[in-house]
Amino acid sequence: MPNLYQIQQEIKKYFTGKKPNPKILSLETQRELSIYKGFALEKLSLTLKEAFPLSYKILKDYWAEVVLDFYHNFPSKSGIYLQLTKNFPLYLKSFKFKLRFRKTQFPAWLHELAEYEWAELD
Repeated sequence: MPNLYQIQQEIKKYFTGKKPNPKILSLETQRELSIYKGFALEKLSLTLKEAFPLSYKILKDYWAEVVLDFYHNFPSKSGIYLQLTKNFPLYLKSFKFKLRFRKTQFPAWLHELAEYEWAELD
């Protein structure tokens, strides 16, 4: 039987888009957690929209994909949604973002706009 730490690590894998060990985190449990993950992503999306309204207007057509990629590639240690948004400008500047959305024509200064929006919020 897995201990609590192992279960927590498998849940963390699940929430960051990695495949958890089904012996520790059953498919049934993963289905149940998908409801919570959906709510968490929706809340993150709303918080990011409020914190970065101009960036949202530029990214609007790709927003759901951007939020999911941000959630998976820039995990936060905080459970406070406003703290999660702090890394969004870094994400927009990251190689992972540029690689993921290389076929789109986002402005090169998008991360700077997000930094300005974060400074206004902070």
